[in-house]
Amino acid sequence: MLNEDTFKFEIGAWVTHVDHPMPSLVMERQMGRPKRGDPIEVYGVRSFAFEDQNRDRLMLGQFLKPIDRAAWDVCLFNTGSDVDEPA
Repeated sequence: MLNEDTFKFEIGAWVTHVDHPMPSLVMERQMGRPKRGDPIEVYGVRSFAFEDQNRDRLMLGQFLKPIDRAAWDVCLFNTGSDVDEPA
C-alpha cells in the first residue's frame, strides 16, 4: 500500500516541464518499483499549452515541477490577468 505523501504532486496539481514551458494538469499518477534504485513516479498529464500536438502524455516525476510564470504565459486558461493564475 502506497502512502499518499510519497508522491511529489497531487492529482489536479498544475505542473510544467523542468526545461521548457508545458502547462499541464496532473490527471493520474502511479508509482513504479524497479528492482534496483529508488521508486519511479509516473504522471499522466494533460497539456494546456496554446500549441501542443500531444495533449495527453505520461511523464516521469523527475521532469516535472510546479507551474511557473513562463508556463502560465502559454496556457490556454491565461486570460492576461494574474487573478486566473493557479496557486
